[in-house]
Amino acid sequence: MEKHIYKSLVRGNEIVETPQETTPGSSILERLNVRKWADFEKYSVMYTIHKGGMIQIYVTGKNKEGMWTTGGRQRTFDGRAPLELVVNEMANDLMREPEAVPKSSTLLLGG
Repeated sequence: MEKHIYKSLVRGNEIVETPQETTPGSSILERLNVRKWADFEKYSVMYTIHKGGMIQIYVTGKNKEGMWTTGGRQRTFDGRAPLELVVNEMANDLMREPEAVPKSSTLLLGG
């Protein structure tokens, strides 16, 4: 996971052409093959990274219904911090999210 995050940060954002016409739907949902934005929010976590003089990572919080809300966590690193350190911290944070670990079925045996 850390290699993927690192490569994404070094590469930067992909430029997605904005359609000229206003049609209903979302290019994000279409690209992920998800039908409803609510489904996307319930099963994902959004990390926003700003890199300039400082490197700031914003994590979108979730309300009790599991939908995105403001007031998530924020981490700030010196802009000279090694990108590997920032990625490692971000990956560790991401692994603590419930969505990061697939739910497994539990088999209880009674005695």
